[in-house]
Amino acid sequence: MHPTRPQHRTWPTAELRRAVLVKILSAAALGLCSIGAGAQSMDRASQTFWARGALFQAQVDSLLRIDYVGSPEFGLPGAGTTVDFESTLGLPTSRTRAEGMLGVRLFKRGRIELQHYSLGRTGTRELLDESIVVDGVTYSAQAQLTTRFESEVTRLGLGYSLLKTPTAEAGLLLGVQFTRYKLRLVGQGSINNEPPQTSSLEESDNGPLPMFGGYGSFTLAPGWSVDLRAEYLPVDSSRLRGGIGMAEVNLYRQLTHNLSAGLGVRHVQYMLDRKGSGELTGRFEYQFTGPQVVLELGF
Repeated sequence: MHPTRPQHRTWPTAELRRAVLVKILSAAALGLCSIGAGAQSMDRASQTFWARGALFQAQVDSLLRIDYVGSPEFGLPGAGTTVDFESTLGLPTSRTRAEGMLGVRLFKRGRIELQHYSLGRTGTRELLDESIVVDGVTYSAQAQLTTRFESEVTRLGLGYSLLKTPTAEAGLLLGVQFTRYKLRLVGQGSINNEPPQTSSLEESDNGPLPMFGGYGSFTLAPGWSVDLRAEYLPVDSSRLRGGIGMAEVNLYRQLTHNLSAGLGVRHVQYMLDRKGSGELTGRFEYQFTGPQVVLELGF
């Protein structure tokens, strides 16, 4: 009698795994549609209150230039370097962040909205390729530099709908937005060829800014709707000049009478110049784009 040989497990092929995944996703999509089909239709354009939560997968690209004008009378030349946050400083190129919004209809064509979202990143990089100069401080090649960047946005807006029907709504937004950003660099740096020592630079700004934009919500079919939004913030403070823009589009599927789920894309872009103040000038460019998943409760 021969001993029984152990059986070797045969793993599914890549094609079989893909076929199973497609079937699972198809079943989930059919289930989502069937849930929505059974719900009593309530067009989003007819809501009087809505609370929205979103998860946003941001692909980030940011650039900073802080120039040191120098002091010729003391023999200190001007210096500055354009720094890419991701490739030079090692900040992550993507982040998942949450966003929340509350909205209330004040009258048939009027609304008020409160929205908040933030994005923060930290990176540490051995500067192997090149030295960089920020604020007159030279961080030499192979010096370790830790960077922390945070941005936070809170928006309060009033909207008036120029178009208002039971299945469609579009209008203009006017309000105020509180935007805060903070940049911190810590590393071994030297000034005017002095011996290197631990040096830190912190640059921040915050304050209320005017905001204007537009919005639209349109029913495509029973249980399906699309939502569009665009906003712009002109910036002209004592330290900064430029603008901040945001645009997004979402496709919603109604799950129940009061609950909708959506999938969309968002783009946010900062383009700010630092006004000359003493010896410092500079420019800051910051944009993040990516998909988002949205869940909205409306009444």
